[in-house]
Amino acid sequence: MANSWMARVAELYFRLQPKRTEAWYHRHLSALKDEPRPATPPPRGVACRTEDGPGGRVFWLNEAGKGPCTVFYLHGGSYIHDFSYFHWRFLKQLIRRTDAVVSAPAYALAPWGTWREAFDLFLPLFTAYAAAHPERKLILMGDSAGGGLAAAAALELQRTGQRLPDELILLSPWMDVTISDPDIRPFLARDPWLTPAHRACGRWWAGDLDLRDPRVSPAYGDWTGMRRVTVFAGTRDILNPDSVKLFSRLDPAGDNELVLSEGMFHVYPLLPVPEADRALDVIVHKMQR
Repeated sequence: MANSWMARVAELYFRLQPKRTEAWYHRHLSALKDEPRPATPPPRGVACRTEDGPGGRVFWLNEAGKGPCTVFYLHGGSYIHDFSYFHWRFLKQLIRRTDAVVSAPAYALAPWGTWREAFDLFLPLFTAYAAAHPERKLILMGDSAGGGLAAAAALELQRTGQRLPDELILLSPWMDVTISDPDIRPFLARDPWLTPAHRACGRWWAGDLDLRDPRVSPAYGDWTGMRRVTVFAGTRDILNPDSVKLFSRLDPAGDNELVLSEGMFHVYPLLPVPEADRALDVIVHKMQR
């Protein structure tokens, strides 16, 4: 199926954006001195409450929702960018379709934060909520870097014997911050957006960890027994090989699914294109099954 004209316009937009080098990212992150501003709240039109603590800010959306699910959403942005309009737009659509409660943690970004601060914010939040709401279906979801963080958090929950999410939904997840898989090479010319230079952000995010530690690169973790994992990947995304290989390691009997979208690029389910509408249909089905 050919991509929609809206997707072709989006692809052209991304191709026209300047591509940063690893050296640029290192200089940019090294030069940041001031403390980051508080995370950008969602636009008007969604009921929102915020909780502030030493680990960051958590946005609670649609807390009066009547749906049976609570979504914990970890946003992407190479671990250096805040929530975008497209994240809030996506969550607003999700609430409209499912009436779910949504928890959106604003984890500390690099260079001020690393995986450690994100774990310290998210894991107690998730485990406390799970204990207090045993009847609710818990959905852990994230895109790009947030998808990698969601995957890493799920592995940590499994390792420590905590309740796992009922659904783990990963949108173009960044599973390996080294971006070193040789199978990426054929995707370099196809991808209109990402380049391996983003690995510089991964180095800052890892802090003092080895870059192949599953807490920052969940591709190297033990996925034995993980169930109900849904992975979205486009065929013009340099992160595609990692998503495909993750799916190949999951239990075939675990109700897992790899959703490959031909001709689509990074985090397409967040964008205002018809292909994203079809992805949202799949996500809603997973939440309601």
